[in-house]
Amino acid sequence: MKSALRVLLVEDSDLDAQLILRQLTTAGYRIEPQRVECEAEFREALGKQNWDLIVCDYKLPSFNAPDALAIALASELDIPFIVVSGTISPEFAVEMMRQGAQDYLAKGDLSRFVPAIERELREAALRKAHRATEEARKQAEQALLISEAHYREVFQITTDIIICVDVDEDGTFRLSHWNATSERVFGIHTDRDSYKTIPELFPPATAADCINCLKECMATGITYQCDQIIPQANGPLFLATTIHPVRNDSGLIDRMIVVARDITERKRGEESLRKSQSDLEQRVMERTAELTMANNRLRELDRLKSEFLATMSHELRTPLNSIIGFTSLVKEEIAGPINEEQRKQLGMVYSASKHLLGLINDLLDVSRIEAGHLRLDCTPFDFAGVVAETIAQIKPLALAKRIVLRPQLPPGALPMMGDRQRCIQVMLNLVHNAVKFTEKGSVDILARVATDNVKIDVLDTGIGIRPEQLGQLFEAFRQLDGSARRSYEGTGLGLYLCRKLLILMGGNITAHSVYGQGTRVSFNIPRRLKTQAA
Repeated sequence: MKSALRVLLVEDSDLDAQLILRQLTTAGYRIEPQRVECEAEFREALGKQNWDLIVCDYKLPSFNAPDALAIALASELDIPFIVVSGTISPEFAVEMMRQGAQDYLAKGDLSRFVPAIERELREAALRKAHRATEEARKQAEQALLISEAHYREVFQITTDIIICVDVDEDGTFRLSHWNATSERVFGIHTDRDSYKTIPELFPPATAADCINCLKECMATGITYQCDQIIPQANGPLFLATTIHPVRNDSGLIDRMIVVARDITERKRGEESLRKSQSDLEQRVMERTAELTMANNRLRELDRLKSEFLATMSHELRTPLNSIIGFTSLVKEEIAGPINEEQRKQLGMVYSASKHLLGLINDLLDVSRIEAGHLRLDCTPFDFAGVVAETIAQIKPLALAKRIVLRPQLPPGALPMMGDRQRCIQVMLNLVHNAVKFTEKGSVDILARVATDNVKIDVLDTGIGIRPEQLGQLFEAFRQLDGSARRSYEGTGLGLYLCRKLLILMGGNITAHSVYGQGTRVSFNIPRRLKTQAA
């Protein structure tokens, strides 16, 4: 089967059209035909499809072959145009051929139809190939002209030095042409006869170095690179030079392209940088020695600070415990009766003393942790009892604020091996904070037990924490409300201590909050303590 053939038939007789198409199908072509009968249909068909062949009846009721040929030629589409008529006149045939038709055949004798079609298709293909070749040639010439123009433009405006050196048969190197940068840097005149050879351009030592580089490139036959120093009146000129060999048709090197980039400023910068680095290294060594001494002093001061805090905390706790004990005795009227006003004032003293004792205990724990002296107990205990004791201590504060405490623990005991008192300390801090920062609603304590650890969530419906403050939550001495009129008391050590203690016990702590809606603080503790010392 031959290739598909798109045929446009200008024919008013369906029978004649079928007769013509049968000639082509019999010849083995796969036909994609369209039949038109008037000028409008013919123009529309020309614009919608790329036709391989136009077969036109000479005369139709409202159209004829000369008009169709004129329209086809005006469209500038190179489509073979074959006229097929019921009667043929030599005058008509000559006229149609003169106007541009490829052939004129009689409907009664179509023996020449297929050969004529194939001939014209071959010639059309040749014309198309010739046009494509010609167009490609024109485009190549145009591209070459543009490329040459760009080359000349780049050659002249580039800041690199470009010099073309011809190699004579006797091995002499002669400058053939160069760019504007070469003229500016070396002072070469535009009169190319002023310099013909390398020695005429450079001083003897520099010329000898340049010639040696060119000879090295000639010997290796590959691109050669080197750094050169050219003496000039205002100081040495540093060049990064690349030499490209160019071979002729015989394979011999008869030309070399020298491209040199001015790296004087870079070399000066490198030298300045080396000097600066040397000076900087000296200053760094001196400064490092100073910082080492300062760090040693700071470490000593930090150690003394921790020891001072531990000593002072211990010393302060003794009189405070006495104040708390005797105040409690007086309140209970052990030493004699007191009136209501005295009981109220003694209650204020007792409360303030307990608060101050808590602060001192926190400071003592911080100093022990930072000094590495805090030790953890490792004894069996029930974590459910820890939660119960925590709720018992916080319940009066929650009742006073009408806040519901809701523990949600698995049934039964939660046996653990670790420091029970430190677990109570963590729980008290977290639940107390939740109640303190909740004005209404509830505080939930959720416990979940896994094989290796216990996970606790403390959820409140309180004021919440702003997103930008959440990252500061576990920092020491950090009060999120740092104003002088803050609404909630505290030292900012509670959560810091919780985090430190949990880390020492092998756990961790996180917090999530929505400002104005509440906070969830989650921590977990291994069910068996892995270390007994910080």
